[in-house]
Amino acid sequence: MSNSNHKILIRISQTAPSRFPRSPMTEYETFDEFDDFDPVEVAWFGEYHPSQGGRNRLHYEPHTQAILRLKSQNLDLDDYFESPISAHVRMVVENYGRADIMIIPSHDPSTPNSKFKDLVEYCIARIPGAISRLDDFQRVEPSPKLSDPWNAQDRLPETLIDTCEIYGYRNARTVIVFDDVITSGSSMVGANLLLREEGYSHVLCVALGRTAYY
Repeated sequence: MSNSNHKILIRISQTAPSRFPRSPMTEYETFDEFDDFDPVEVAWFGEYHPSQGGRNRLHYEPHTQAILRLKSQNLDLDDYFESPISAHVRMVVENYGRADIMIIPSHDPSTPNSKFKDLVEYCIARIPGAISRLDDFQRVEPSPKLSDPWNAQDRLPETLIDTCEIYGYRNARTVIVFDDVITSGSSMVGANLLLREEGYSHVLCVALGRTAYY
């Protein structure tokens, strides 16, 4: 289990992001603006356009709407992301032999993103070498919702590091960590540090959507 005291920031060397396997159906972005943290490359499947008080005309475009369905706890799973998630995980497993699979926990421990977890679990169920650790990355205290513009000052790796713990045991040298939406990349940068402290040599970050504001 990770040490929750991360007041002293640690810089851990990592394999250059460009050496990671790449899927043709994804976009890639490197987040390197956080001092004292290694840059992290994140793969994502499309843009996410948050509603602006219900007035955003692009609010119901297919990619955004699929993410909103996953965020709702009252709707069934949507199959929009089944193919890209499965294809990306299969590509990584074929490259590295096996990989643990994790998800970034919800900002509020009392409202877990269970639909997202169920979707990822379903997508990896038939992939040999993809090992579920979807319950092992846990938020132990609430944190701000980083996709909200008024929480921009909290978009720092420490926001995740100081509120999360990793439980259980590592099964492979490679881990794929999923998030539903990325905005600044700070959560993935924080997750990269925590997972490398757990002994992972390869941390591959994937998000369903990249936040785009208008």
